[in-house]
Amino acid sequence: MRTELIRYIEDTWDKLRGEGQSTMLKVEGAEAPIFLRANDAEVSFLLALPIEHGIDLKPKKYSNVTIAIEKLSPETKGIVVALTNRRFLDTFVKIAADVIGNTMGLRTTSEQSSIYGTKVNSWKNIFSRSPYATLTPEEQVGLYGELTFMKALFSEGFQTHEVIDAWKGADAEDKDFQFRNIGVEVKSSTNRTSLLKFQISANLTQPGLPNCTYTTIHLLNQTEVPQHFQLR
Repeated sequence: MRTELIRYIEDTWDKLRGEGQSTMLKVEGAEAPIFLRANDAEVSFLLALPIEHGIDLKPKKYSNVTIAIEKLSPETKGIVVALTNRRFLDTFVKIAADVIGNTMGLRTTSEQSSIYGTKVNSWKNIFSRSPYATLTPEEQVGLYGELTFMKALFSEGFQTHEVIDAWKGADAEDKDFQFRNIGVEVKSSTNRTSLLKFQISANLTQPGLPNCTYTTIHLLNQTEVPQHFQLR
């Protein structure tokens, strides 16, 4: 069903763009007043609502997508989600299919508005993401250090699922790894010599202990790994 909807959206946008004007077309088979719209500059989808209907979704401009409240007629307005970066099209059509697929069968205005807004909001962290985003040099060094630390854990007999579950990644607010009540913060750095050097500082903290243990591990090359971790 979702694959068919994606294909339908893509074909409809292509058709509307080919007409050479900003035309909108109601999604075929939808109970809700959901429309697809396209012109030479952008493609979009929208939910039409009575002009007096309250909307929780706030207009906002992201790197790849804009969300706008647009007056469609004296009686109606639309929550318009428009693509502004063509390189983001493959992702945007999947987002459109998810939002439309979850809203098109709803019959009441309150349900349509609520679910549509919720689904659009659920994708907001993706709207500014570049389809060709790369890690900065600092992020690459940090990631390499964390992966090297994981390699060391595997060599000590840790189970794959145990390490992956403990890994919190770059977005972690506290520790890079959390093994039950033990947190591990990994710090990585390189020097300017031809020999790549990593310094991984594991800051181990356990609630109830008066002092935390601080361990520094120096990795001189890609094959050297620290030994004897007691994290369980």
